[in-house]
Amino acid sequence: MKYKSPKSQQHLTYNLQDLRYDLLRGYLKVKVLRAGTSAASSSKGELPCSPNATMLPTGKVALCPGVNNRMKGCKGKKVVDVVGKMGYKSPKGQLVYNVRDLKYDLLRGYVKVKLLRAPPASKATTVARGRKSQPAMKVMKTTKAMKAPRSRAASAPTAKAETPNDVPNATSAKSSTSSSSTKGELPCSVYCVMRPTGKLAKCPGINQRMERCNGKRVQEVLNKLEYSSPKGSLTYSAQDLKYDLRCGYLEVLAPNSIPWR
Repeated sequence: MKYKSPKSQQHLTYNLQDLRYDLLRGYLKVKVLRAGTSAASSSKGELPCSPNATMLPTGKVALCPGVNNRMKGCKGKKVVDVVGKMGYKSPKGQLVYNVRDLKYDLLRGYVKVKLLRAPPASKATTVARGRKSQPAMKVMKTTKAMKAPRSRAASAPTAKAETPNDVPNATSAKSSTSSSSTKGELPCSVYCVMRPTGKLAKCPGINQRMERCNGKRVQEVLNKLEYSSPKGSLTYSAQDLKYDLRCGYLEVLAPNSIPWR
């Protein structure tokens, strides 16, 4: 970046020494953006919903023509593609859609957001019609032939190998039982994947924890994830999980919906 200096009347390039001086004198402050957030969303606060949610106008007509213009432009688009990028015409001139506009439209009922669900996982073996069904039948016959009758000696209980879908490790199983016993039994498995539904809550703490738990497993969030609320900094508990599921702010997916880390 180049700027004009009043002393030399020349255009200088902003360097590291200038940055240190501005930070030391208090002329400037820096802010680290989290992963998945844009500069437009951080300038006016955090997004009130998931950035991948689809914006759907409700059809409510506003008195201000600028609101009606931006409702036409954001129809069917994702939040991340609209905030800080979409321009619209208003009585004040040509403006850019920001986070403050999104919060206003959601609060007034001009727009609603919807988080599209992921397509269901395809089955391992599908029987097609016509000639394509013959290879599938051969595979089924071979698998039946491989299964030989077991004797009583062979059918004795043996140690079952633990898979990632069953129990990842012993420590996580102990932690899940201890966390579930603090507030009663959990409403789902600790290996289920958490995904927000896109429903907007009046409490900002609920919206913040929905954004942070997106795509994570229950055992990664329970008693570990911290979020800010009007009461202060809190930790996500089993009671919060039951409340979010009951009110429709959150839904859980099968443990094998995302690969293990």
